[in-house]
Amino acid sequence: MDLREAIHPTGRRHPWETARLAFFRRQLRGRGLLGPGATVIDAGAGDAFFARQLVADVAPGGRIFAFDPQYSEAHLERLASDPSAAGIEFARTRPAVRADLLLLMDVLEHVADDRALLVDLVASVVRPGGHVLVSVPAWDQLYTRHDAILGHYRRYSPAYLRGLLADGGLALVAGGGLFHTLLPLRALRRLAAGRFRDADSCRRGQPAIEADTGLARWRAGARLTALVEAVLRVDGGLSAWSSRASLWLPGLSLWALAVRRAE
Repeated sequence: MDLREAIHPTGRRHPWETARLAFFRRQLRGRGLLGPGATVIDAGAGDAFFARQLVADVAPGGRIFAFDPQYSEAHLERLASDPSAAGIEFARTRPAVRADLLLLMDVLEHVADDRALLVDLVASVVRPGGHVLVSVPAWDQLYTRHDAILGHYRRYSPAYLRGLLADGGLALVAGGGLFHTLLPLRALRRLAAGRFRDADSCRRGQPAIEADTGLARWRAGARLTALVEAVLRVDGGLSAWSSRASLWLPGLSLWALAVRRAE
């Protein structure tokens, strides 16, 4: 979760976030990319929800590094003292190690020059033969004030994302759309909002300091939560099937797993 969204936490994560974690964890485990001794770097880690869930997967002997330029001293102190984050090394800057796996989970859209960032990170922290997992919001036509509040410069098309990976010296392993069932809802919301006149200025990087998107405080009852989780599980199954079939079915998000080419 982006640090802007990590406000008013209740301890209950939004089903979108837990479904996202479950989907990507299955993808990584299924390809043997999580296991004892693995070195994982979570770039732009935010509150490190994703990284926390992987600690047990790389034990014993594995290492997880979470870095985010937006960490304040208060963030670092809080994260370091959190028992659920035990086993993770937190910092504002990238670690001086080579990773088996680099995570870029909804990070690239926050950067003006996403290509330069990806090229730099792959060259500096991913070992040859190491993997990179990327997720980004899909379809620039769906760019709304929500994106602006979060400081998104863009949303992505499959072709643009694949080209970005190739420019970064990466070979695509798997990928596709994710959250297909949420795409129509976002499209309707975009149509209802009409023309977004502030989009250009917001793309220049004027995000809110805090953005209460609800990810940190899911308050729905047990029945609704179970229903949403069930729908998203089916959605994740569709995403996995379409990826195996090399079909990039449209979704609210895009994802890709790629490997760094040997030098």
